[in-house]
Amino acid sequence: MQALIGTLDELDSELEQMEQWLTSKIATVAPLTSDCASIEKENNALEQTWRSYSALASELDRLLNGLAIPPRLEAVLADPLGTLEMPAACPRRDAEPEAVDLVVEAGAALRAALDRAASGGGVHLSAVNERVEVLLSLSTSFCSTLTSTITGVFRELSEDFSANLHCDVSQLNPETADAAFAAVVDQQRQFQSAAGTYAPLVAALAALKPETMYALRNSYAAAVSEGVLRKPLFKTYFKTIQDAFPPPSSVSSLSSLANYPAASLKISDNSDNLSLGGIHSRVSQLTKILGHIVPLLEREGFFTATLLMPSPSPSPAAVANLSKCVSASAAYLDHYLNRVLALDPSDASHRHHSSDEVVFDLVASIKLLEAAQGVGGADTDTPDVEVRVGRTITAELLTTYANGCQKEWQQWVDEEVAWILSHAGVPANGKRAGVFSSFLRFPSFLDRLLAVLRVSTGDSGDGVDMKSFPAASKALVAMADALLKSLATTSSRESTDQTYASHVMRIENSHFFSVSVSQRTSSLSDLFTSHLAVADDMFKSSIASYTKFMVKREFKGLLQLFSTIARIRKDVGDADVPIHLPRASFMRSLSKEASAEALAEKVKVVRGRMEKHTTADSQCLAKLWGEFGRQLCEDYRSYEKVASLIYQVKPDVGRDELQRILRVAGGDQTQRRRSGTKEAKER
Repeated sequence: MQALIGTLDELDSELEQMEQWLTSKIATVAPLTSDCASIEKENNALEQTWRSYSALASELDRLLNGLAIPPRLEAVLADPLGTLEMPAACPRRDAEPEAVDLVVEAGAALRAALDRAASGGGVHLSAVNERVEVLLSLSTSFCSTLTSTITGVFRELSEDFSANLHCDVSQLNPETADAAFAAVVDQQRQFQSAAGTYAPLVAALAALKPETMYALRNSYAAAVSEGVLRKPLFKTYFKTIQDAFPPPSSVSSLSSLANYPAASLKISDNSDNLSLGGIHSRVSQLTKILGHIVPLLEREGFFTATLLMPSPSPSPAAVANLSKCVSASAAYLDHYLNRVLALDPSDASHRHHSSDEVVFDLVASIKLLEAAQGVGGADTDTPDVEVRVGRTITAELLTTYANGCQKEWQQWVDEEVAWILSHAGVPANGKRAGVFSSFLRFPSFLDRLLAVLRVSTGDSGDGVDMKSFPAASKALVAMADALLKSLATTSSRESTDQTYASHVMRIENSHFFSVSVSQRTSSLSDLFTSHLAVADDMFKSSIASYTKFMVKREFKGLLQLFSTIARIRKDVGDADVPIHLPRASFMRSLSKEASAEALAEKVKVVRGRMEKHTTADSQCLAKLWGEFGRQLCEDYRSYEKVASLIYQVKPDVGRDELQRILRVAGGDQTQRRRSGTKEAKER
């Protein structure tokens, strides 16, 4: 045990000596340790700096290499004319396709470099910024040179084709109009084939500087309008077309509804003076022109989209710009077509001097819209964007012409509605107003309009579906509204006699309107369904009021007699009526007012007054007389019942006799009514 303790003490002593030795050595090694730590820290910092500079070098290399353009392409960008082998003073239109492709490739490389600069960042770095400035300067120079080159080519093409296209007016006649226009189309195709060589260059310009497209569109439009589609050509063409379809020798004077002839409810009496010779000629002329120019415009729209469309997915604004370009290219076509359509502002003073000018607006709008729908609706699912855009442009141009015609047509309709609402020719007191001038002439206008619509469709039959002609239907509805409004206004105004004249006005005009419309096509009746219902209600209420007025006026004594009996019956009952009105007094009054002679005389007076109140134009006397007879017989039947119930007597004149008196009175006036047709025709 003691030995173990001694060993442990020795070990403890040795450890203490070792610790003292280590402590003394630490003081010696401490400076070396500190130096090593400092060296390690500095090495770490140097390593981080080396890594940062390596990353920066890699990024700069990426940025600068992305902005690099192959030397051969950069040389093309610096001198595109040299590549195309074109002198700046005289650009040629026959550049080699390989040269064009090389210039396009250089433009694409420049566009790609600029895109990488915009998306890659680092423009704030001086090296990158300097390179971008070089690229931008190169782009400006390249685009400016290409723009001037392409506009020069367009100008040369225009001059070249103008010199090669010969159209002598003396050599053109109606038989060669189609051939002359075929030559124009052939020249148009050749022009577009030559100009199409530069379509890739235009696309390159659009990619680099879209703002240059404005100048290119203007240059192209000027080249086309002064070259292939120049003024002398269209002047000759439209003169040829006009000679092929000469206007009639006599011109219609139906400038407004007031100038139309008064219609008659007897169809056979309506004068056949609404010749459509002028309309036939002009519609044939327009049909021929549209057959020529629609394909031309469609082809021009397609090529303009192919050449000048900035992107495969054009915005509405881009399509609108292309449409303006096509319109400017066909400026002289537009000029002469506007003259054919009578839309030329310089000819505004000659508008609507004849019926042909008025109704041709409607027919022209129909034809133009049909052509627009035919173009716009063809192959709408075609994958070719240029084809779709070209058709859209053509349809829009044709629709613009149609809208111009519809505007002129609507202006005329508004003027006629205003004339209808002026109540022309209607006397202030309403007496003997007859059928208004506007009502009399409206059926003649309907006949002419239906004939015009048949011309527009080429239908020789009598059926015209008004649903197919919204502009015409809208005009007719507006005029019918004005007619009924005019009638309602004049019949209810303070100056109009309200005892009978207002009723007669409504009777005659509503009857004339209903019959004149119903005599024509079922399509018109369908169009005027609501108007016919209003006119029918007006006629029924007015004829009832008028006949009651006439009964009260001419049979006043008989009416007062039985009105007195009715009042007594109400006050004292049936049994005491003879006390208040003795039988003898009743019989004297009844014999005086209801004798055959008295009734015949009164009925004759009523017939005469009706003759005086109404006119031959309305041909409503038969219905008016029938309603009067019905009303009188109904009242007379009630008088018979009262006389039999109270006094156990019957009037000397029975219902059969009364009806005979009515028939005789009506028959006596037949000859007089026939003589009135002369007055109607004069009116």
